[in-house]
Amino acid sequence: MDRLISWKKKRLKISNKMSRYQNNNNPLTTVITTLINQILTLKNFNFNGKYFIQIKGCAMDTVAAPSYATIYMKSFEEKYIYPIINSEYLFHSRYIDDIFFTYTGGEAKLIEFLTNLNTQHDSIKCDYETSKKSIAFLDTLVYVDNNRQLQTTVYTKPTDSHNYLHFQSAHPKHLKQSLPYSQALRIRRICSENSDLNTHLEKLEKQFKARSYKNTLVEEQIKKAVTINREDTLKLTDRLSTNRIPLVITFNITFPPANNIFITVGRSYDLRPT
Repeated sequence: MDRLISWKKKRLKISNKMSRYQNNNNPLTTVITTLINQILTLKNFNFNGKYFIQIKGCAMDTVAAPSYATIYMKSFEEKYIYPIINSEYLFHSRYIDDIFFTYTGGEAKLIEFLTNLNTQHDSIKCDYETSKKSIAFLDTLVYVDNNRQLQTTVYTKPTDSHNYLHFQSAHPKHLKQSLPYSQALRIRRICSENSDLNTHLEKLEKQFKARSYKNTLVEEQIKKAVTINREDTLKLTDRLSTNRIPLVITFNITFPPANNIFITVGRSYDLRPT
């Protein structure tokens, strides 16, 4: 019964959040919260020949989990974090349940706040790390330079093997060609100092070449990413809205180009939206 009460409270928080944005063009809040209820209470799985039902926490492996966790953590922040640290932080950021912030209230007061934070919820416990020099957040290392300015560079876990998709794997050609560029662009975005940028790009070039990517392809894609102004990579870009319906099919290297099929079918049928 305790678990059902916990779920009910969580659904209520999500319902309250969603009701702020409800309009006639979106599904009703009650419909979505009802679906969330099914996800939370009916998740079952098989282990070692036996079936189990999950009775605590967000349902494992469900597509809705990240969005659900994000909404719930927002409520958690508004109740237990913002009112406490108030004006004593300069910057605060969160990605799902990973939080980063700079604090000016002193180390002793910070530890007291974090310790007390772990007593506010039965299952939400914060593993925290503090530093006056550098700290990692996701794939970014934030550090203080010699001029007492905050800088950022790429952070990778010691266990990261950098096994990017092998060039000989059965994946679309355009996907493999875009990987060096997308990874180089990520490094371009993260590194605030050119010395760090060059170091990580050199490592990236070797890593892709070790996965059988052609030298010219890797070098061209990295060069393309470097020519972009870093300030431009930090800007949010709006995705163009479209009414196209995506057709997702399993890729097979023996299949003919899909565009050719669409052109042929389009000559026989009117595929325009009605």
